[in-house]
Amino acid sequence: MTTESTQLDVAPVEWGRPDRDLQIARRLDWRYLLPDPRLREVTLIGRPEGILFEALQRFSEKLTVIPRSARRTQTTPGNSDVAVVRSSEPGAVALASRALRTGGYLYWELGASRWRLSPRSCLGALRKHGFDEIEVYWCRPNFDKCMEMIPLRESSALAFALSRRFGGKRRSMLQVAGHLLASTEIPARLMLCRSVVARKAG
Repeated sequence: MTTESTQLDVAPVEWGRPDRDLQIARRLDWRYLLPDPRLREVTLIGRPEGILFEALQRFSEKLTVIPRSARRTQTTPGNSDVAVVRSSEPGAVALASRALRTGGYLYWELGASRWRLSPRSCLGALRKHGFDEIEVYWCRPNFDKCMEMIPLRESSALAFALSRRFGGKRRSMLQVAGHLLASTEIPARLMLCRSVVARKAG
């Protein structure tokens, strides 16, 4: 049902093949990073396509889509429990903040795009629009086939992820490098598939 020219309420879709269903369910593994993994009222900001969109259609009780072209004034503020952003364009975080209720959570996927935001710019945009409890993850190997989400601010997790395929001195060196890199912006700049989880503060 269309509620505005740039805002769509999306109906659920039917289940299909078991292998495809598993792939679609795994696309939403990030929801287990939230205090409540149930997807009640969800707003997607960005392109309504691909596995992520299909997964949100199937698992959300209510899904609203706001295209990237929407203006800030075209969203209904404060209704959603979760806002999923798949756009790095300026203004996407503002749209998410308006769509979320206080205490709701943002899940933001940052891939390669012409709007390549630095980690500092991302954090600044989130804080400007009222977000706290900000965590950044490396989605390895990519978003659609993600096998693990590695927290980039936890030095032990990053060190383990970088070193586990090696042994001996090389492993020790990579572990040390992982611990050192975790205190910088370098990992977030190098990992193309990053995601951010943040809470909209009161």
